[in-house]
Amino acid sequence: MKKVLLSILGCLLAVCSYSQNTCFIGNKSYKCTDTYIIGVQNLFNKNPEICFFKDGEKGIIAFKVNNYMMPYTRVKNKLILYLDNNQIVTCVDRGRYDIIDDYATTLYYLTKEEMIKLRRSNISKIRYTIGDNNGLNMNYSVVNEDFEDDFSATERLDFPSIVNYLFE
Repeated sequence: MKKVLLSILGCLLAVCSYSQNTCFIGNKSYKCTDTYIIGVQNLFNKNPEICFFKDGEKGIIAFKVNNYMMPYTRVKNKLILYLDNNQIVTCVDRGRYDIIDDYATTLYYLTKEEMIKLRRSNISKIRYTIGDNNGLNMNYSVVNEDFEDDFSATERLDFPSIVNYLFE
């Protein structure tokens, strides 16, 4: 029970301490990037946020969505990263998540080889599923691209630069 509570607390601290580029999961600290919003925000559901952690030569993705409109939902199942060079990185859901203040954060672990792919090619699209433990599963995707309208402008994120920062 203590490990579960520490893991949940660690997820909360990971979300709260990113400004120092150090995140905590349980009692372990990780070097991390800032948190970035992906895509264009819409009226009902803010687009997801992503943060990368360094775990030796491996990595961790913290993927966060606003679940205000659908309490008790979270990002679950696979997180699929489509890269500009037509490669795909499929992240497996290991059940490491937390929900607090209308935000659900799920952690996805990456191998050394997957981190190398992310260091060499930009993410063009992310596919994810929002669901609950009662069978609800809704698939979404978000595109990493420039966008401009009358109210705001969003630049395409340069993920290789963001990830390479962790390994300098």
